[in-house]
Amino acid sequence: MAKIVAVMACPTGIAHTVMAAEALEKTANIMGHSLRAEMQGSVGAQNVLTEQEIRDADTVIIATDIHINMDRFGGKPVYAVSTSDAIRKTRAVIEEALAEAEEAIAAPAAPAAAPIVAAPPPPDASKFLVGVTSCPTGIAHTFMAAEAIRKAAQDLGYEMKVETQGSVGAQNTLTFEEIGRADAVIIAADAFVDKTRFAGKRLYETSTKAAMHEGQEVIKKALALPEPVGTDLAVLAKEMK
Repeated sequence: MAKIVAVMACPTGIAHTVMAAEALEKTANIMGHSLRAEMQGSVGAQNVLTEQEIRDADTVIIATDIHINMDRFGGKPVYAVSTSDAIRKTRAVIEEALAEAEEAIAAPAAPAAAPIVAAPPPPDASKFLVGVTSCPTGIAHTFMAAEAIRKAAQDLGYEMKVETQGSVGAQNTLTFEEIGRADAVIIAADAFVDKTRFAGKRLYETSTKAAMHEGQEVIKKALALPEPVGTDLAVLAKEMK
């Protein structure tokens, strides 16, 4: 029996939030698992998860239509969906969340050639990167990927700004000046992102999942790309004004 904790949230925190919580709790019980669902919304948080429940959980399901704070789930496998999917595809959501949790647990078990030792920031620590993250809803995975890749850059000694895109619009929008001075651009997306403004820059594309789980590797691959030859960003910026 797996132990699952979940957080539901929609703009009002009422209909979809409650329906998603009930669907997940009932289906998990039928499947032989335990699931505790916290509900968030305009009326505040209800059935709030305790630190112990989060520590004991095998996985976390985030079924939200708004951005929520993810800090307390650090180090736990997290599976994010919309409240609509939690209501309509409940069993599949639970199965996929548990499958991803198993993958996350199995990954570190692979034999390593040598112990990983934290290295000091490289000599060229002045590098600056920009990125865009986006998922179909533009909520959970979008923000989780943005935070993960920003932190990965910081751990490598680099500065990075990440724009998030989704149903609520773009946030932390990149300026042409920031794009212009960037050493590389990373697009971690599961939805369409217009790449026009990044012409003339090193551009590495990947998924939000890769950004969340392999952030440093993604950044290294982006910086390893050859300098592109073609459209000059300054010329493009003038054309777009």
